[in-house]
Amino acid sequence: MGKAIKLTTTYNHPIEDVWEALTNKDAMSEWLMPCNIEPIVGHQFQFKTKSYPGFNGIVNCEILEVIKHQKLSFNWSGGSLKNTIVTFELKTNGTKTGQCDIKEEKCDKNKK
Repeated sequence: MGKAIKLTTTYNHPIEDVWEALTNKDAMSEWLMPCNIEPIVGHQFQFKTKSYPGFNGIVNCEILEVIKHQKLSFNWSGGSLKNTIVTFELKTNGTKTGQCDIKEEKCDKNKK
């Protein structure tokens, strides 16, 4: 793996609600970009947004790992962004709050 970008955020919502926001296509479309995500390993989906020179507005993705209420990982490629894995790891910080660790890392070109 190459360099990684990491972000930790705490939400004032139960972890189940945070999970729903990440895995529900309507919620994810509202938060990030329109998409057809389904939390099923091997599911291929796309994020779609405005195009610009060098980028057609489509990010192709595939679900790599799903552990309900704990972890969602997928690869994505679009424009100059290639061979990248995005991982959301969820942890409970009490009954009413959820922590979400987000990591985006470039993977080895010789590996999927």
